[in-house]
Amino acid sequence: MFLLLQKVSIMITFKSITFTIWKTILQDLLLRKLKLRRGRMNKLQHILQATQ
Repeated sequence: MFLLLQKVSIMITFKSITFTIWKTILQDLLLRKLKLRRGRMNKLQHILQATQ
């Protein structure tokens, strides 16, 4: 019984660790995408300002 509980707790901690890693990776990717998009928007604004 104790070993079973230990295995379950190990699995839970492993899952939480992997979840945290995935969350950080996804957040990083989202931030990069937003930064890229912001950069593109800035470029568009510069082009619009230049044409005006």
